[in-house]
Amino acid sequence: MKILVVTQKVDRNDPILGFFHRWLEKLAEGADLFVIANQTGGHGLPENVKIYSLGKEQGKGRLARFFRYQILLFKLLPQVQGVFFPYVPGICARGRVLAETFPEENASLVYSRTGWPEVEVCGKIRG
Repeated sequence: MKILVVTQKVDRNDPILGFFHRWLEKLAEGADLFVIANQTGGHGLPENVKIYSLGKEQGKGRLARFFRYQILLFKLLPQVQGVFFPYVPGICARGRVLAETFPEENASLVYSRTGWPEVEVCGKIRG
């Protein structure tokens, strides 16, 4: 199974979001992961985890990050069986619009993690 994860930051040393590194390690035990992060830092994830940064750590502006996000969604959505948006429901809604353009055989469930332990379904894409 391949899962796309869209998150704010991947950095095991971050004092607030560093815990998410462990989540990715655990998810990677059962699936191949493509991770789109607004910003990246230090990480040591397994080979089956591919990290894509939107470039905030390099000083990229919002517009540049937005276009990179759209390009990455267009590239990665046809390859995955599910999409996980932890703590970013707004990005989930925007990602769903592009995901709906893919044919039914590439349908994905799009989730939004709004708070522990609740999981909200952001949208089901065809099927």
